[in-house]
Amino acid sequence: MAEREFTNEQQVVEHFQKLQSEYQSIANTISELELEKKDHDNVLQALKDLNDENRKTFRLVGQVLVERTVKETIPAVQDNSDNLGITIKKFTEQLNDKTLELNAFKTRYKIKFRGESDNTKVKERSSQGVLHSE
Repeated sequence: MAEREFTNEQQVVEHFQKLQSEYQSIANTISELELEKKDHDNVLQALKDLNDENRKTFRLVGQVLVERTVKETIPAVQDNSDNLGITIKKFTEQLNDKTLELNAFKTRYKIKFRGESDNTKVKERSSQGVLHSE
């Protein structure tokens, strides 16, 4: 994707905020999917501990509660868990790409947050020891 040129500071700030918002949205989606996967894994563990494969289970499909057996439910829940894992991986890749895009944008437009300093200055200070003059 060709990098757009910004003509003023306001456009840079707006685009940076947009990138941060996209980053946060992806991160939130990953968190929600991870919680859902954990729920699926907990259900799988509970079902695997049952000895009777013909025991009734109730599974919510859409907005309908469906009666199944443990034997039928385990593969369906396992598939859902596996698919969630794949989806989480894809979103994690998107998050990594967005991180690189944000960092490149910060570097290109020399964006720094309050309190953020250059690494070189921090290294110089730390190498001088506790007592130093500036």
